[in-house]
Amino acid sequence: MFAKKNRLKKRDFKKLFKNSYKEKGKFFNIFWKKNDLGYNRYAVVIKNKIEPKAVRRNYSKRFIREILKKNDNNLIPNYDISCIIIKKIEKQKDKSEIEKDLLNLFAKLKKWNDFRSG
Repeated sequence: MFAKKNRLKKRDFKKLFKNSYKEKGKFFNIFWKKNDLGYNRYAVVIKNKIEPKAVRRNYSKRFIREILKKNDNNLIPNYDISCIIIKKIEKQKDKSEIEKDLLNLFAKLKKWNDFRSG
C-alpha cells in the first residue's frame, strides 16, 4: 500500500479524468496531470468486468503498486497518475512483460514532460 500522501483521493478522480493526458499500453491506460505537491500521487483501478473475482483484482493491484513503489524514484515528481488495468493479469504471465509495458508508458510520460518543459 502507498503512503497516505501518495494515494490519489476519490475527490481528485473527476479532476484527473476531466483535465488529464492519456497514454495507452498493452495492459494499461495511464492518465496523468501535473500537481503542485512536490510528490506523485497514484491510483490503480481495475473493473469488475475485467476481473470478476476480488482476490484476482487485489492481486493485480498489489502487483502494479509494487512496480510503482520500486520505480518511484525514477519517475518525474509532481504528477497525479491513475493506472487503469485494461487486460487480465495472469499469475503465470511473464511479469517482466507487464512491468516493461508500464515502464514504457512512464518513459512516454517523461518524454512528454521534457517536450513540454523544454
